[in-house]
Amino acid sequence: RRRIDRMSEGHRIVLTGIAAQHPLAENLGLIAQLHEELNPDALCSILLLDADRSHVLHGAAPSLPDAYNAAIHGVAVGEGQGSCGTALHRRERVVVADIATDPLWTGYRDIALEHGLLACWSTPVFGSNGQPVGSFAVYYREAREPSSYELDCIDQMLTITTIAIESAQLIDKVHERDGFFALSLEIYRVSDVRSQRIIHPNPAFTQVTGFSEAELASSSYDAFVHP
Repeated sequence: RRRIDRMSEGHRIVLTGIAAQHPLAENLGLIAQLHEELNPDALCSILLLDADRSHVLHGAAPSLPDAYNAAIHGVAVGEGQGSCGTALHRRERVVVADIATDPLWTGYRDIALEHGLLACWSTPVFGSNGQPVGSFAVYYREAREPSSYELDCIDQMLTITTIAIESAQLIDKVHERDGFFALSLEIYRVSDVRSQRIIHPNPAFTQVTGFSEAELASSSYDAFVHP
């Protein structure tokens, strides 16, 4: 009962941070810390997919060494790319009970063992569209398999992690849109009144449209105006 209550309270705190538009790293850090509180020996790492969906980026890992986090930042998604890269490639949970012997860790074994990391279980985090947006990994300083309780704890963290990531992505898109609108206020062009042919666009106009001044010369302004 205590675990359920603490999980619910932790989720409420994270959702409050999301609603307040706290930084993604802060919200993910709270999620990781909550999982570690409920699983005292766990070292949690949340990774994000990059824009090309081909590499993982550091999201939050409050209990892992900074040097290790830096080393796995940018790891490729693919078979044999540790637990997280492989899990995202397979789109399923990957349990590595012994990093020292598992072939999935061949390329990253030394750095993991250097920091005393002996087991890593990674689960893909899926977005609302069914596509992966990151991974939720748990490390241990001993070689071991997960218990059903531990897997259940991980599963209960996935939805709140998805909400945090997608909310941050949405906010970024809104800021990008607002930036576009702000830029559009500075746009002007000199055109022939009768033909509406562009004669001299300003730099903001070329930046927004993506066309060079030469390409825009003598183009119709109507082509850039939504009906």
